[in-house]
Amino acid sequence: MEHRHRFLVPAAAGAVSQLLSPFVGDTELRDRLSFYAVNFVLVWATGLLVFLILEKLGLSWALSLLGVSIFLTSRFTIASAALPVIDSAYFLAIALIVYLTLERRVLLLACLMPLLGYALNRKTQRYPVPLFLQLILPIAVGFAVLNGNLGIMLQAAFVPVIVYALIFVEHCMSRSGEEPS
Repeated sequence: MEHRHRFLVPAAAGAVSQLLSPFVGDTELRDRLSFYAVNFVLVWATGLLVFLILEKLGLSWALSLLGVSIFLTSRFTIASAALPVIDSAYFLAIALIVYLTLERRVLLLACLMPLLGYALNRKTQRYPVPLFLQLILPIAVGFAVLNGNLGIMLQAAFVPVIVYALIFVEHCMSRSGEEPS
């Protein structure tokens, strides 16, 4: 279950597989069930976000429900849930970005970008971010807690936050999560 760029779904499926191991002896069947369980939850969450997005845009609940049905019955969505693939997280990420943008939750979106970049870079090692640069963030958080002035103290971590946010943006802009050339 090793994937170079999109590793969250395989990691979650691996965890589910361990939970299922006492109940399902066949390794191949257990892996397929694990991917299905993880992908089903991600597709369900994406459907919920699609519904909320459509309602936020002013569509009635009936039209929003129809829109979710269109998403859920798409052959790509069905394949994402039914097969041991990893595209369900991609759909969820798109819906989450759209939803947070519509809700004007810019701070939350901005906070998630450096996290999804840190995680991506940690897995892919595309950019060599030195340890001292990585340690700036926990030091800034520590100073912010001690000082009580979150704004200015967290601003001290601007370099690693920007680095990881840009890694996230590059990953999102690359075609299907492939490494940009």
